[in-house]
Amino acid sequence: MKSETGSPDIKERNSRDTSLALVSERLDLVLAEAPLILWAIDQDGIFTLAEGKYLDTFGFQPGPRVGQSAYDVFGKIPGFVDNIRQAMKGRIANTVNKI
Repeated sequence: MKSETGSPDIKERNSRDTSLALVSERLDLVLAEAPLILWAIDQDGIFTLAEGKYLDTFGFQPGPRVGQSAYDVFGKIPGFVDNIRQAMKGRIANTVNKI
């Protein structure tokens, strides 16, 4: 419903905000508990996302890597930096590391 000024009703807006917050919480929980590592890096190789239950496999905690360089973080893992560069060029790259 819209108010006399044509803007959404406060109840409607609050309901949308509450729904959005619930969806966000669920997504955060799924990402945190998923048996995987999910990260995203920008065009400069800087982490914009780092989540997943298996981050601790690399000794990482969720989130804190955001803002750091993937090249610095993974620089000591053989072949990994090369694979990041290949992926950044749109190519498929695989790395298998025993931990």
